[in-house]
Amino acid sequence: MRLGGAEIGIALMATWLRVREQVHSNLLGLHVASGDADVSGLLAKLNALFGHHGEGLALARSVGTLSGMVQRQANTLAYIDGFWLTFWFAIAALVCVSLIGQAPVGPFTPRRR
Repeated sequence: MRLGGAEIGIALMATWLRVREQVHSNLLGLHVASGDADVSGLLAKLNALFGHHGEGLALARSVGTLSGMVQRQANTLAYIDGFWLTFWFAIAALVCVSLIGQAPVGPFTPRRR
């Protein structure tokens, strides 16, 4: 139970983080429209920053940098969701532990005094 629980927990958390990162990346990407003024301004600033690499390469690096920013924020949001998932599982475990009754008498039960 101890080893299986750890393996299931690791697999659950890895899957949860991967899926939530994809969900948050999609949701953040909806707000990064190609014609948006803020996005165009950021891409213009990044183009100026990478301008010494040439026009084509500067645009590719600018879009790549913006993509990295969105991915980093999506990853952060996914980890926040992972901590919330861990919190709720801990609360559920505390409720289960509080419902545990007294252990039955067995051969290793200490004698009453």
